[in-house]
Amino acid sequence: MRKLFLAAAAAACLMGAAQAVMVDWRGSYTSTGTYGDNLADAAKIEIQNGTVSPGSGWYVLTVAFTLDASYAKPGGWPAIVSLTHSGQGEGNYNGNLRLSLNDAGKLSLNGDGAAAVNPPTVTDSALETGKSYTVSLAIGQNAEGQAVASVTIYSEGTLVGSLTDHVLAASYADAAWDTIVLGSASVTDSNGNRTFGEGQLTVTQVTLLPEPTALALLALGVAGIALRRRVA
Repeated sequence: MRKLFLAAAAAACLMGAAQAVMVDWRGSYTSTGTYGDNLADAAKIEIQNGTVSPGSGWYVLTVAFTLDASYAKPGGWPAIVSLTHSGQGEGNYNGNLRLSLNDAGKLSLNGDGAAAVNPPTVTDSALETGKSYTVSLAIGQNAEGQAVASVTIYSEGTLVGSLTDHVLAASYADAAWDTIVLGSASVTDSNGNRTFGEGQLTVTQVTLLPEPTALALLALGVAGIALRRRVA
């Protein structure tokens, strides 16, 4: 009976998680150097099951990527990934939130009001070419109702940088992002400095989950372990 209960619980967790997953993309996208109206279709990922807004809960965006040896700093502020809008004209640049490399090659969080004068850095040193990185961006609201963001980045299992509870501009609380852009700032950006050049960036995985789904997946793993032990 307990085995059946655990199996049913695991199935329920899996069903709930599957319904709430907003992005689960796996493949290989290599930057083309195009942006704005010429941005490659493969660089755009549509967010499913609603839009992302820090004012409506917590969300976790995770991206796995590699910098090619052809990438050289400084080179503007190219965006590894951007939470943005599918069509608000030139204005959608001002409403997005990006994980970019600054002119020293360090990972930074930037966008409208994220830190307009001095965007906060996540890493103390420049990212290295040829290494695999996994970066996670958690966004939501703190106890004071402010939109906040936290970032962690790992390389081959080692934590190489973090940013905790960075307060964003008040306008972000009402954001309603429906698109993820890889290798550039937005679907309409006219500034090539915010775009990775051809072959400089390769992304292999993108996931976007609301926080309850992340917890459900954890519960699924625990249930699976318990079930396996009971069967053994």
